[in-house]
Amino acid sequence: MLNICEIYFRGDSVRVAVFTDEGGLQDRVSYHFGRARTVTVVDLDDMESVEVIQNPHGAGRGGGRALSEALARRGIDAVIVGGIGPGALSHLLEYGIRVYRAAGMSVSDALKSLAEGKLEEIREPCEDGECGHGCESESIGLHGKV
Repeated sequence: MLNICEIYFRGDSVRVAVFTDEGGLQDRVSYHFGRARTVTVVDLDDMESVEVIQNPHGAGRGGGRALSEALARRGIDAVIVGGIGPGALSHLLEYGIRVYRAAGMSVSDALKSLAEGKLEEIREPCEDGECGHGCESESIGLHGKV
């Protein structure tokens, strides 16, 4: 399977959903998938095509399946998050959506790093902070391993 960087440089369109708190290219990547208030959707080949949507599941746990399904319906190829729990990660991967970590980066810097192949891809969750990446909500303590 090609990674997002290879798909992008092949000339295919790549749609990315970045989990944010306020939305837009100047916002920062939210520290946790389940707590982000907004999702900034960008076509990687045209960084000016930006859509900010409210995350109806941004209040906490349990919305991973519904949100993953909604992202798949929108044609999302990849998501960028600060951290993610095992349920949400599993659902995204089931839909073939790649997951990348960019905690605290600006959305525009995270997208540039993704296009350059510099972001860590999260493939399995970790628990209780074992991966060493901070999470805004320590009570969750689930971030994802690369």
